[in-house]
Amino acid sequence: MTNPSYIKPISETFFEGNTIDGFLIGEKIHEGGMADIFSATKQDLGESVLLKIPKVGPHQPIDSFIGFETELNILSAFTSPFVPQVFGSSDITETPYLAIQKISGHSLQSL
Repeated sequence: MTNPSYIKPISETFFEGNTIDGFLIGEKIHEGGMADIFSATKQDLGESVLLKIPKVGPHQPIDSFIGFETELNILSAFTSPFVPQVFGSSDITETPYLAIQKISGHSLQSL
C-alpha cells in the first residue's frame, strides 16, 4: 500500500483539460468540504459524467477516506434509475476519483 503522503494534491492532477484514465476533465462544478466534483467525458461512454475527487491525504480528515469507500461500495451495489451508475474509480492511495453518471434535473441544493 502506498503511503498517503504520496498522493498528489487535487490541483496537480485534477484540472480542466487533463486526462485521467481516459476521462477528459472539464470544469469544476462543486467544491465541498470532503470532495470536489468535476464534469468529465470519456469517448467510449458517449455521455457526460461526474468525477468526484475526495479530499484525502495527510492533512485531511479520515471522514473523507471513509466516505469515499462507503459511497463507492453503495453505488456499485445498486442498479436503479434513481442511483447514478459507476463508470470507474481508482485506488484511493494513488489518484483517488469516482466517475459516476450525471443525472439530469434540478439539484437538491436548489430546492
